[in-house]
Amino acid sequence: MPLEASGGIEVLGSGNEFELNLVLGPTVTVRGAVYEGRVQDECRVPGAEVSLLDRESRRWVASAVTDWEMATVGRFEIPAVPAGRYQAEALDYATGKRAGAALDVADT
Repeated sequence: MPLEASGGIEVLGSGNEFELNLVLGPTVTVRGAVYEGRVQDECRVPGAEVSLLDRESRRWVASAVTDWEMATVGRFEIPAVPAGRYQAEALDYATGKRAGAALDVADT
């Protein structure tokens, strides 16, 4: 059975035994909030889904749901985002409203 790998992965071996070496690159944590209306109105949206789409591969790479807790309502955090060019998309399931923005994460 052939073994395929890509993106910072090295596979060594033959037969039924393989050694898998994973190379972790630099990453960042993307934090923010989803707002209803203008940011100045400070009306943050709980339970909205925030997703990152890789603009080159057109694949979804990460997502998070905004917080329901009173102190942090509407905030989200997506850890371990590698360098790349993304489209950030927010969806409020309660209203069906969507928002998006381009996001470039530099290789540090």
